Amino acid sequence: MTKTVVTLQDKYRQGEGQVMLSALQGVVRLLLDQSRRDRAAGLNTAGYVTGYRGSPITTLDAQLWASEKLITEHHVRFEPGLNEELAATSVRGTQQLDWYGKPNVDGVFALWYAKGVGVERAGEAIKAANFEGTHPKGGALLLCGDDHAAKSSLTAHQSEHVLMTAMVPVLYPATTDEILGFGQFGWALSRASGLYVAMKAVTDTLDLTTTVTLPGHRFPIALPEIPAGPSPNLRIGMSALDQERMVIERRLPIVPLFHRAQSHRPRESRGARRAADGGERGQGLA
Repeated sequence: MTKTVVTLQDKYRQGEGQVMLSALQGVVRLLLDQSRRDRAAGLNTAGYVTGYRGSPITTLDAQLWASEKLITEHHVRFEPGLNEELAATSVRGTQQLDWYGKPNVDGVFALWYAKGVGVERAGEAIKAANFEGTHPKGGALLLCGDDHAAKSSLTAHQSEHVLMTAMVPVLYPATTDEILGFGQFGWALSRASGLYVAMKAVTDTLDLTTTVTLPGHRFPIALPEIPAGPSPNLRIGMSALDQERMVIERRLPIVPLFHRAQSHRPRESRGARRAADGGERGQGLA
């Protein structure tokens, strides 16, 4: 019998089977899986992560620093923000890839993170970025950590209210497996719709350490047939009112189309399927 060699890097490098992950390690794995998914699809993309730590997103920066060599191998760059607004504005810049000369990548998939009060603080920056739009081969995912019971915050907070005001769709995973599935679903939705997509996470979810079944980056995500019309993605030179009209009339209607397209997939990841189905126990797609 051949002895199986187990290493601490298996949780990030293993392609199939089962691995044990904490939820925040799952976020690191999510970035790696998105890079692998894009490479498998022939896309030369890069990843960018920024944000401001706070409960319940307490140690994501530590997990990213600990995996710096690995994420760099996968063309992912981590820069913690000085505050939530500057971090959100940095993410906005990643989607403006084609505005400044010839880029050396096809797109940048970006991840912003903050606790709920940070979402409130960065509300204007998030709304401005969402109205501007996303790159068709990039996408922006917002990881919003909510402390409903105010256990480590001055006030109880719930990110959905700010995100609804900014017209940002919200995904609500309940497990580490769903963080992996919902996250890739979110980036795909962001690319297809031109919208920023949020992923809400509470303390009970982010404190989990559990066994996750792989594969992570090979489950199919179906792309809907988008009605004829202007591209929903970011375009230079749009007025504020034209941006708002684009969000309401063009981008938001793509979200339910994207949702329904997933029901016809021949093979599914539980996490991605729950995102498409609207979830259980009050969680899923909002």
